[in-house]
Amino acid sequence: MALLADREVAVSVDGIPAEKARKENVHIHSNLTEDMLKESAVVDEVRYLKPELLVVDGLKGEDRFSLMDALAILISKRKELEWRKLIHLAEREGAVRKLGCVLEIINYEAKREIFPKEKVEKIRKKADLSYLITFPKSVEVTPFREKKKSTMRV
Repeated sequence: MALLADREVAVSVDGIPAEKARKENVHIHSNLTEDMLKESAVVDEVRYLKPELLVVDGLKGEDRFSLMDALAILISKRKELEWRKLIHLAEREGAVRKLGCVLEIINYEAKREIFPKEKVEKIRKKADLSYLITFPKSVEVTPFREKKKSTMRV
């Protein structure tokens, strides 16, 4: 708990984000499911969700905080991720289309190939494109203003 008391640590609980981003960000989940517990590791008596599960969970959450977590993990851990496991979890949780979408967006925004095109194409082939989805369901149009925040339903 001493880690959480440091001024450079931001603590979020479930869907409630920390007030401000910090050097270290801790997201506490109080709503772990049996599947999440199976995909976790215990180190020094603290349970950690594996990054592949956090990415899928973030894509399913679709709020700003969850998506930022998912994108940060994808980018920072891209070389260490177990891609087969990530794709399997995304398929199981119905998020494979969202996964492919964010990988393509990251490549496009970076104006270079962060994720290999072959990997993105493999994911796209697994996605069911036969129906229309809106992802994310809402977009915060004023993310950096403290006074008034508004959201746009898409």
